[in-house]
Amino acid sequence: MTTSRRLLVISFFIAFAVSLAPAARAVPMWSRRYSVPCSTCHAYPSLQLTATGLDFLRKGHRFDSDTFDKDFTHLLSAHIETEYDIAQGTPTQFSSPEFHFHAGGALSENFSAYADTMPDGEVESLYLQATKVMNKDGFVTGRAGKISPSIIRNYGNGLLASFSTPMILTDTTLGLNPFTPGRDSYGLSAAGGWKSLFAEAGVVNGDDIPGQVAVNRHKDTYASAEWSLPDGISGIGLYTYRGGYDITDPSVDAFDRYNRNAVFANFTRDKFRIAGAYVVGKDTIENQPQGKIRGYYVQGDLRPSGKLVPFARWEATRTDTGSEVDNQKKGTLGVAVSAYENDVSAARIVFEGARTTDSGGHRNSALIGLLLAF
Repeated sequence: MTTSRRLLVISFFIAFAVSLAPAARAVPMWSRRYSVPCSTCHAYPSLQLTATGLDFLRKGHRFDSDTFDKDFTHLLSAHIETEYDIAQGTPTQFSSPEFHFHAGGALSENFSAYADTMPDGEVESLYLQATKVMNKDGFVTGRAGKISPSIIRNYGNGLLASFSTPMILTDTTLGLNPFTPGRDSYGLSAAGGWKSLFAEAGVVNGDDIPGQVAVNRHKDTYASAEWSLPDGISGIGLYTYRGGYDITDPSVDAFDRYNRNAVFANFTRDKFRIAGAYVVGKDTIENQPQGKIRGYYVQGDLRPSGKLVPFARWEATRTDTGSEVDNQKKGTLGVAVSAYENDVSAARIVFEGARTTDSGGHRNSALIGLLLAF
């Protein structure tokens, strides 16, 4: 058996038999396991985590003193998401529906696992986690597998009612460097929580892009710290990432050492939330001008009812490669609607409209996003 085939078999065994769950989506299998509504860990329809949900996620998709559950209906779940995109100058179309298979939960008193995989073999998350609860106020934990900094989920993508994500977290890159803070990578992380503080650090790989960049022997490092207000959700977070690539593009052929730093914040109440982040970074490439990137977003979510969340986001990014400067500004308005929710499944629909301004002028776009979890 080849090494790649052996890794595939091991990954499938872990995903199916050992168990796991998604970083930014509601997973009804845990509602089935603990006989609690999804709203115990999530507030609908924006799916943000409650204080209970954050603690559950950080400790490895488990409550204290959990052990393995032999009922596979408590370990397996799925969600489907798709969107209909409308943009000036491009064909209007449905995106290909994405089916995500989730399996997860406690394996023993101290170990748990998580996986988010797709039928085509793509793996969004896959890791084994060990957690030791010290007392009612503190715990330490570690993960190994395909991971991402939890602060990006806790204070960024997973906190917002919108279907789209802020450009500076998932879309805007600097020159040939493909890095975005929302990226998952294989590696290791260690974290700990004490009362209102949570800190994490990790060592991860990047991703090769043939003909553009190669990870080779380089490893990336990151660290983050989060401080929560008494509600357990509102707070502020700090994030730093240091990475490196060999630029394999024939026009450059050099090493890129880069860093990204960010501050996240959110203020959440039952009827509204204001959340945002500011990200800056530099790329240092041999015999090239230093590249710079910065960007921010601010999003407000309102909750006039349990079924409806109007939202608005303003964001801007700036990239400077030393030879070219690109500025983008984008305003987004939308509403997230809870289509239905019961004890074991839920669905929401999101309607968005956006206007983007850059050196090429103005572009209008819109999308309709659908998420079904079961």
